[in-house]
Amino acid sequence: MTIALPNPPPAPIIASGAGWLVVEKPAGMSVHNDPGRDLCSLLKVFLESNKRTLEEINCDRSYGLHPVHRLDKETSGVILLACRRQVFNQLAVQFSRGLVIKHYLALVHGAVGDPGDQDLWQWPLTSSAGGRRSPQGRGTRNPSRTRCRVRMRSTHYTLLDCQPLTGRTHQIRRHAALAGHPIVGDQRYGSPRACRYVARFHNFTRLALHAASIGITPPGFDAIMTFESAGLPPEITKLIEGDKKD
Repeated sequence: MTIALPNPPPAPIIASGAGWLVVEKPAGMSVHNDPGRDLCSLLKVFLESNKRTLEEINCDRSYGLHPVHRLDKETSGVILLACRRQVFNQLAVQFSRGLVIKHYLALVHGAVGDPGDQDLWQWPLTSSAGGRRSPQGRGTRNPSRTRCRVRMRSTHYTLLDCQPLTGRTHQIRRHAALAGHPIVGDQRYGSPRACRYVARFHNFTRLALHAASIGITPPGFDAIMTFESAGLPPEITKLIEGDKKD
């Protein structure tokens, strides 16, 4: 199912099928809101310059590339794209019915627990994004659930495996802030002072949130398939390892 590409794409293509792609987006790149420089624009140009790949994936050039779900500009990791309208609709139904399984790795401030410990964050959130002073958001708040498990700890940080069970905007970032453990490098929900510290002393300037895997049932298949990223981004790993030595 994975296609060997003749030239490096703007982001690694993890897997693909007729009308869809799973791509590992780098942090700092918009998915589709920055024409000419966003992930969809750059991938479209790449695919059109590789006709064999375009034909193997069976893209509809007139439809283009469209994300089936959200992934913040600041967040890295796996994202599902569709390049045929019918395929997009089939995949979107799985999201609307809660049939898709997503896991994120989040490096947060402080000690959340010991490796293996689990928790369920259930603060209700508004549908729109919140802010540092009110992560839950102002207005009507909806039930929101994030399951998290401690993967490892360093001196000052904890690496969590987070599974959003609902789909609110910035859900993991907001829940982490409400738990008192904002994600490292989160300039919207975390401490500006903490962001300046990791930038100055560790040269860490991104959000420490990574979409690690997505489980979907691709068109034509009868069971969920899980597609995983190449692993924790090296800059996050470096921050953890450096913190262990401090």
